[in-house]
Amino acid sequence: MSRTLKGILLAGTTGLCWGLTTLATKLIGGAGVAVSTAVFARMVVVVAALGPWLRLRHPEQLKVSRRDFARIFLFSLLGPSGLYLGFMLSVVYLSAPTALVLHYTYPILTALCSPLITGERPSRRDFAGACLVTAGVTCSVLTPEWTLNTQIDVRGLLWGAVAVVGLAGQTLLVRATVTRGGIGRWGFFYYTHLGGMFWIGLYITLTGQWGEFARITPYIAALVLVPTLTGCLLGYSLYYKSLEYVPASVSSLMASLEILSGTALTALATNVAPTAPEIVGCVCIFAAIALVSLSRLEKVPLRS
Repeated sequence: MSRTLKGILLAGTTGLCWGLTTLATKLIGGAGVAVSTAVFARMVVVVAALGPWLRLRHPEQLKVSRRDFARIFLFSLLGPSGLYLGFMLSVVYLSAPTALVLHYTYPILTALCSPLITGERPSRRDFAGACLVTAGVTCSVLTPEWTLNTQIDVRGLLWGAVAVVGLAGQTLLVRATVTRGGIGRWGFFYYTHLGGMFWIGLYITLTGQWGEFARITPYIAALVLVPTLTGCLLGYSLYYKSLEYVPASVSSLMASLEILSGTALTALATNVAPTAPEIVGCVCIFAAIALVSLSRLEKVPLRS
């Protein structure tokens, strides 16, 4: 199997794993529990699980300079703090298809910033794929009658934009560790979550939501734990691995398969079917995936 095909498959599988987060977020929001509690709990689980494993298996990745740690700490305000909180709140305020399609504008930002951060210039087909993503996002904000949906909650759009910046930045910085060197991807993942605990803790303090933890039932705990294990630990393991084989612009587009899994799972669980414009928006995203992935595969043999 070629390195390119391996990277595409890893990133695509990531998207399927991430779909569970969308469903869990809708259910958490429906249960009346603040999303910030789920975000904080997710970060605690990641740090508690990853820290001992890194210390035993890859202690070298825990060694970072004070300067690098300061940079990672500042970035952790956007990713994973802004990424997790922004995406989950956008799912609460918007329909699942709209929130997902909005979230997948991040490949556009990834492609535009890639030359500056990773030193890789996206191809014309990468940019064409980004344009298809834009068309998909446009469809997602239309009503079933194909008119502009003025009832969309602006809070969902703003939180979704925060998540887009966080995920694009995280994708580019991890890819840069491959193209330009620097801290290992797992060290980066661990320390951003460690810093994220501070930022989300500060957010919970300012919003007075610490009392929400008393409302966590075994059901809510399961909704937090399962997506953390599958979507976060497993999902990002696959996603970061894919960035070893393909550019950030390709990984970000392939991860758009989350739209399929997230929309389908949420529709089945909530009995809310996606509208025709939302379905067309999803189709645009998949067209972008096909365009970019096939163009990459044309350049390499099936085996290497």
